[in-house]
Amino acid sequence: MLKSIAAREFYKLQAILADYVDHISRNPDTLMTKFFGMYMLEWKNPDDQGCFGGKTTRIHIIVMDNLFKVFDAGIRFDLKGSFINRTRLTGDQTIYTGRDINVSLKDNDFRAHMQTIKFVECFKPNMPPLHEILESDVEFLTRNNLIDYSFLLGELKQTADEVRECVKEDINSGRGIYLDSMNRVWLCGFIDPLNDYDYTKKFEYCVKGLKHGTRMSCVPPAIYS
Repeated sequence: MLKSIAAREFYKLQAILADYVDHISRNPDTLMTKFFGMYMLEWKNPDDQGCFGGKTTRIHIIVMDNLFKVFDAGIRFDLKGSFINRTRLTGDQTIYTGRDINVSLKDNDFRAHMQTIKFVECFKPNMPPLHEILESDVEFLTRNNLIDYSFLLGELKQTADEVRECVKEDINSGRGIYLDSMNRVWLCGFIDPLNDYDYTKKFEYCVKGLKHGTRMSCVPPAIYS
């Protein structure tokens, strides 16, 4: 899939690209977003003929994997581990009713309606334990000074047997898919991992941290992880 991103994210990916490729190569079962290409498109507006021949417009695009390209998800949670501005549901809405099912829910919705999920089976054979995969991915993100990424968790519409049949045909399609103790199938992975904890974020943390402490998303990488 194609996605336009901010210039600062584009150049951050450039800066960490060698380490990213090394991490993906060493950890084939990583839950990190898979990036396949990055492009900058530039053109001049012919209707804006200034002193330098028109205003230049640039957009930055990445080619990336779609977490739900094989399976369909119903409810999904965009989890950052924070509390501030992390509620989607309002009024009488529940995780299943009274809302657009395609809109991701947030941390406080998960805390209120799910609390915990116990995974009992991984659909890809010989996968390392989930906690080892998470520790490796988070170490990479922290090492590269990244924050504000999300752990996307989606409940699949397919049954466990349907997923198993698909994995038989393509073993890699089972990466990041787990069965929980209530026989629900979940697909998970890290998304949006290109936000650098730069001087603007440090300033934001100093100012907003006086009120919110570490309950917000803008915190140092070691705390965010």
